[in-house]
Amino acid sequence: MALRQNLTKPFVVEPLSGHTHTVIFLHRLPAGTDDKALRAKVLSSKRTKDGKTLRLQFPTVRWMFPHAKLHARPDDESHNNSNNGKHWENLSSEDCTNAGLELGTSAPYIAQLILQEAQTAGGLDKVVLGGQGETAHAAHDALGRLREAMNGYAAPSALHAFFEAQTTCRGFVGMHPDNDQVTRDQRDFMIVSRFGGGGGGGGGGGGAENINNSVVRNTPHEFIRGGYKKVSSIWDGKRIDDFAAFLASIDVAHGEPGTTATTAASTPTTFSSRVSGPIEGRSSDKSNNDKNNHEISEQQKYADEIKRQKQREEEHRTRILRQIEDQKIERRLRLERERVNRFHAEQATLQKKAAEATAASVPIRLLPASTQHSVPSGHENKPMTPWASNNIDEDGYDLDDDDDESGFEA
Repeated sequence: MALRQNLTKPFVVEPLSGHTHTVIFLHRLPAGTDDKALRAKVLSSKRTKDGKTLRLQFPTVRWMFPHAKLHARPDDESHNNSNNGKHWENLSSEDCTNAGLELGTSAPYIAQLILQEAQTAGGLDKVVLGGQGETAHAAHDALGRLREAMNGYAAPSALHAFFEAQTTCRGFVGMHPDNDQVTRDQRDFMIVSRFGGGGGGGGGGGGAENINNSVVRNTPHEFIRGGYKKVSSIWDGKRIDDFAAFLASIDVAHGEPGTTATTAASTPTTFSSRVSGPIEGRSSDKSNNDKNNHEISEQQKYADEIKRQKQREEEHRTRILRQIEDQKIERRLRLERERVNRFHAEQATLQKKAAEATAASVPIRLLPASTQHSVPSGHENKPMTPWASNNIDEDGYDLDDDDDESGFEA
């Protein structure tokens, strides 16, 4: 809803007759938007193609629009990856009191509102949750964290037993731009539906996580793409028709006040253009036949559009699953490449260390003692001269010569 620095209780549009279901829808309108302006901007005031507001078509629905916190404390990134999460998480005690939250700060904001409305409407399966753009991500996060709020009620209490029996919400609606980008709420739902979710950590410790996943998996989901453009003053775009069709498909009672409320199970839902009354100059029967033919044509067109939308959603789901499989294969290949690179690096290090160790252990080779020069007796302390090693005296005479100076033998 509107950003509020001082959080207040949600903006509520009461049902026109009775109360069978509650729609909790997360808007994020600018700060300073007053209640009068909010009433004209909220989902319940939007019109389908036949010019009727959603509130008029679903008179037994209570519409709740929680306000978003302005400048809330930074969000815990383990639960929300988008900047939008800070508007719905980590509220102060004063915020919880002002918003009318029974469990205070011990449980998530939106999850508490879902459980409180479940008490009022008579069950979790009477509550429809949704959002638009980033608020759809926050709404889906709350759907996956209901167990945290349920655990806030003491085990022996009747409320605890009441919530223990709840396994599904009535429905979830995420409105997004018309493109092929996979949104976070879609991705989380696909993963939980196919693989049972990423939490739990093996076989143990996953009780609450598994219950959270079961609530998400059992809740009917509708992802509406595009249709944001307001067509005329009495038609707010195709996404409103899609939203109304989804409510009817999950058996939310519809019909104008003063008439018998019907459900999708009993009567097909149509959202056709208004048809003018009898044309002057024609019989009443012919006019009624023309009107019926026109309505049948509109019904057929609407059915064909729903069929095409389902086909697009199935193709989109197939692409998402293919992307998930491709990412898993790429991750395994990357891990294997990293393992091989680490092995080669370790082998190179070991070879280098072995080479260094071998070089350090090589001994110094010395000449044999027989090849070393001996010093003659009496010359041990004399300095070595060029002729000392050849036994020649200082005057250059050979000391080994047996002849005397005259050349005669002695």
